[in-house]
Amino acid sequence: MLGPSRIDYGSQIRLFALLLFLFLLTLLLGSTYLFGQSRNRLELEMERGLRLAARAAADRLGSDAAWRERTDLRGLAPATTLALEGLRAEAGLSRLVVWDAAGRRRAFGPGGVRLPDGMVGPALGDGRPVLSDFFPGEEGGYRRAFTLPLKGDGGRVVGAVTAEVRSDFLGMLRRMRWVVLGSYGFGLGLALIFSALFIRSVLKPYATLSSAARDFRQLQPAASPAAGGDIEFVTLTFQQMIDALKTKEEELSRLYAAERERTHHLEQYQEDILGSMTSGVVSCRPDGTIAVFNKTAQHIFGYREDEVLGRTTAEVFGPDSPLTRMAREGLERQRAHSRLECSVKRRDGAPRWIGLNSSVLRDRAGQVLGFTILLTDLTEIVLLRRQVTLKESLAALGEMSAGIAHEFRNSLGAIRGFARLLEKGLGAETEGAGHVRDILTEIGSLEGVLKDFLVFARPVSLQISEVTLGALVEEAVASCREEIERPGITLARLLPAEPVQAALDPAQVKQALVNLIRNACEAMPAGGTLTVGAGLARAGPGEDGDEGGAMEAEGGRWWAELLVGDTGPGIPEGDRERIFTPFVTTKDQGTGLGLALAQKTVVAHGGRIELETAEGVGSLFRVLLPQGERRAAPRI
Repeated sequence: MLGPSRIDYGSQIRLFALLLFLFLLTLLLGSTYLFGQSRNRLELEMERGLRLAARAAADRLGSDAAWRERTDLRGLAPATTLALEGLRAEAGLSRLVVWDAAGRRRAFGPGGVRLPDGMVGPALGDGRPVLSDFFPGEEGGYRRAFTLPLKGDGGRVVGAVTAEVRSDFLGMLRRMRWVVLGSYGFGLGLALIFSALFIRSVLKPYATLSSAARDFRQLQPAASPAAGGDIEFVTLTFQQMIDALKTKEEELSRLYAAERERTHHLEQYQEDILGSMTSGVVSCRPDGTIAVFNKTAQHIFGYREDEVLGRTTAEVFGPDSPLTRMAREGLERQRAHSRLECSVKRRDGAPRWIGLNSSVLRDRAGQVLGFTILLTDLTEIVLLRRQVTLKESLAALGEMSAGIAHEFRNSLGAIRGFARLLEKGLGAETEGAGHVRDILTEIGSLEGVLKDFLVFARPVSLQISEVTLGALVEEAVASCREEIERPGITLARLLPAEPVQAALDPAQVKQALVNLIRNACEAMPAGGTLTVGAGLARAGPGEDGDEGGAMEAEGGRWWAELLVGDTGPGIPEGDRERIFTPFVTTKDQGTGLGLALAQKTVVAHGGRIELETAEGVGSLFRVLLPQGERRAAPRI
């Protein structure tokens, strides 16, 4: 409770404002009084100076005998004229004017004479001195004048003397005295208004604080402070309120930390689940931006999580990607998908086969929260399926080819025998003997084709051993030296700095390399660059968490990699799917078995041949032979 003898804070502020206003009023009144007294004193001094100057001029005229006799301005002695001019300058007068009884004048000083009305008439007529008020001069500013009558013998007025001085400062003060007083009054009024507004603005927050303090006291009477004044009461009340708020804040912070920790555990648990899934998970928000992109999805597409989060599927995978179309259908039509297979491209452009399942995410109220796609990488399965199909096709084709080649070989043997007999019967110099020799030459060519055909049809028996890839490539290059040393062909080697060992059949792999090198040389009849290389590579793009097969890691599945490239015209798009088919060739003298034999050897090793080609740029054949689990080795 506040004591009755104490003055509250509001009254203190009002009292202080009142005392301040009274002090300001006293200060202004005192300043006004001093201003008036100073102005009056300066005016008296000016008047005294004017009277003295006029008296001195009158005395000097009284000492002029000619003036006393004639009282005519024309009778002024030169000495008197000089004395009056000197008096004007010494007294600081702007002008000194001498009047005769007829009202004629003679002025001493610059400029003309412009006195206010009533300045000379009373002096000449009644013989009384006249002091003027401040009046404007002819060249501007303010002036003041004093006219003293001159009396001769018998008290007769014989003339007058007017002393004029310039006083801009006092004239301005006289003109502005009411302006100054009005300004003082207006300023006091504004000060009073501003004081009232100031008191109101200061006391309004105080009133609010006091009201809040009283409300808090009613809510918690036990915590009410015992204060000796209203300021202390408000201060102590709000200090207790701050202490209570700090206690609540600490409790809220503890609860928030516990909830945050629980949420963090849940998020971490969710991330662990998503990261441990063997299926890729891509989840989109209703606006189409990606919200979830787990590790498996990163491995499949070659993107890091921070590169795709917050971006749309169209920005990441392209507007024509199956994932973009599926997300658009799911978000716009709420359509789910099940057991779909499609081909997508990784970040580096490599194709991947994936299986898809999708669903629309909804909350308890049925509102759409987003869209989720589950991905399964089917690339290895598709490649294995193709490899098995290819092996079965090659086996069936080999069995059929072996039977056909056997029958053709028997027939060619009989034809060769009859041709020999015909050649002996015709003689060596006859015209028919030349035709017989042509028949025998064609039979030899057919037997070469049948030989290659039987090699293609014969089952492959691998003799696996550890070989150095670089040495194997050099042996294949040496076997094709005649083709490589043709004019215009340049050989480029991409071999590892350290020896790389691989398990394979050296004879058959070397023959496959020879076939690829010869095809590359034949693709550059006008010359070009032949590229050969060897090394180890990952089993597939992105496998084991690697994006493209970096060689720094250890372990994982590795492949022996052999490269043969050319800078020829490239393979037309329509022929790329048929280049490994037997007897399919674009060369006039080719049999179409070189690439087929190379593929058969690679498939027998459980590997594959990948082709990179562009028309007008060239082709690159990459032979991949599996090596299983092994330590990493430098790649070419």
